[in-house]
Amino acid sequence: MAGTIRIRVPGQWADGWLYKEHLILWTPGGEMYILPMTKLVQFVRQHASAEFALACDYAIFRTDWKGSEQFRRLSTVAEFTKTLHFGFGAVGPSAMMTVKCEPTPVPGDPVPGSLLDASLYANRVYLGSTDGLFETRFDPDKPKYSHPLIRRLDCEISALSTKYSVINASAGELGLRFAPVSFDDTNWWRQDWSFVTTAECSFDNSFASFHVLNYTGEPFPAFLKAETKPGRRRGRAEFSESEVVGYRPTVEIGDLITSSITGAERAEALGNAGNRLLLRCPDVLRVVSISVNRDGDIAARIDRRYSSSAGQDALSSPVLKAHAVGAGFVLETVGGMRLFTPRGSYQLSSERSVRVRTFVNARRHQDTVLAVNNEEVSLYGFLE
Repeated sequence: MAGTIRIRVPGQWADGWLYKEHLILWTPGGEMYILPMTKLVQFVRQHASAEFALACDYAIFRTDWKGSEQFRRLSTVAEFTKTLHFGFGAVGPSAMMTVKCEPTPVPGDPVPGSLLDASLYANRVYLGSTDGLFETRFDPDKPKYSHPLIRRLDCEISALSTKYSVINASAGELGLRFAPVSFDDTNWWRQDWSFVTTAECSFDNSFASFHVLNYTGEPFPAFLKAETKPGRRRGRAEFSESEVVGYRPTVEIGDLITSSITGAERAEALGNAGNRLLLRCPDVLRVVSISVNRDGDIAARIDRRYSSSAGQDALSSPVLKAHAVGAGFVLETVGGMRLFTPRGSYQLSSERSVRVRTFVNARRHQDTVLAVNNEEVSLYGFLE
C-alpha cells in the first residue's frame, strides 16, 4: 500500500457530510456550517508540497480519478509513482496536514436533541436525532441561504438511508419507517408526510441495490425486497434512477448465508457495501454477495476476491461497525480505523472516532473517509 493521507479541520463538531463540493458540518448544539471543498484544495496547494497536494487530489478530493484509464497509465510511469509516494510521506506510511479554513455558519434553527444520523439527497437534508426526524434544504449554488427546519417524525431516529426517491428511518423498537421523497419544492415545508412501518424493529438500515438490509441487533440483518418503477430525470441529474415504491415483508437470510460458508454457524454481519455483506465468522472476515434473481429468489455466494488471511489482520482490534467505500470496507474498531479490500487490510488511523462517514454513492468521494473526533474533523484518503 502506498499509504494514507489526512486533512484536519479543527473545531467542535458532532457530525459531517460531503455533498456537491461542500464539506457540511454540525456542531454538538445542532448548528450547521459549510466549507467549500475548493477552499480546502486551494489551501493545500498553497501551503503544502506539490507532492502532498497531488496525493490529496487522488486520495481525497477526486477519488474517482483512481479508477480511470489515465491513472492506470500514469501509474506505470516510475516518476509519477515516486511523486505520489513522496506525497504520502517519504519516510513513513502516512502524511497529515492541518488546514486553517474557517467553516461558515448557515443561518437556521439548530437540530433539537442529540444528532444521531444525517443524510443528504437531492438537495434535501434529513437529520435523525433523539427528538425525531427533521428535514431542511441545502442549495449548493446558494449554500448560505437559510431554509426552515421541519419535524417529520416525533420518535428517536438512529439511522437514515435515502436514495431511489425514498427515505428509510430506523426508530429502534418502534420499527423501520418508510416514506417517498417529494420532489415538489413548492411550499415544501407545508407538505404532509405519510410514513409506513415496514419492520417492527430497526436500529440501522442500509441499501443493498434497491433493496434494504435491516439491522435489528441479531447476528444477521433482515432483507426487505423492493418494488420499483422507472424513474424520471430531475433537475441537472446526468441520468434517471429507478424509484422504489414499496417493500415486501422482511425475509430472514441468516440460514441462507450460513449455508453458503463452511463454518459460518457463529458468524455475524458487521455491515454491508451495497450487495456485499461483511461477516465475522468467527476469527476471519468473509464477504458474501446478496442478490435477487429473475424469479425473485434471494441468493448468497462468497466473494472470493477477499482473502481470509487479510481478514485476520483486520480483526486485531474489536470491530464496532463496517462502512462502505468504493474499494471495499472501512472498519471502525476500538483501536481506530482499518481498510479492508480484496488487496489486503491496512491501518487508516489509530484513533477512535466519534463518527465515521463514507460516501460510496458520491461520484467524486467514493473512497474518502470523514472522521469526527472531539476537537476536529478529518478527511482520510488512501492509495493501494
